[in-house]
Amino acid sequence: RTHNGTINNTNLNSGWWKLRHDLQGLMPPVSRSEADFDAGAKYHIAMKVSYIRYYVSFLHQFEFYKALCSISGHKGQLHLCDFYKSKRAGNAFRKMLSLGSSKPWPYVKKELT
Repeated sequence: RTHNGTINNTNLNSGWWKLRHDLQGLMPPVSRSEADFDAGAKYHIAMKVSYIRYYVSFLHQFEFYKALCSISGHKGQLHLCDFYKSKRAGNAFRKMLSLGSSKPWPYVKKELT
């Protein structure tokens, strides 16, 4: 909305909070003014990082979770899985993390999932 002029320098913060309310149902916890710049506290906004990266990261997290549940021997509904204290899941996760950046991430992910 900053690109089409709907939100400009005079209403940046109120425009930010209007969008947060309209899209996410959130309201500021305390009164805010245009002297504040709350959007700047979001890393992806300040650093111009595409938000899609956050979305994709949640998909990867789910795949890791599902794989660790399977490795731990969980049977049943996935949302009830708890691989806490599973030696097998812990070892698999440790093995994946120990590769660090020595291998391309798609390979490392495939090894776990």
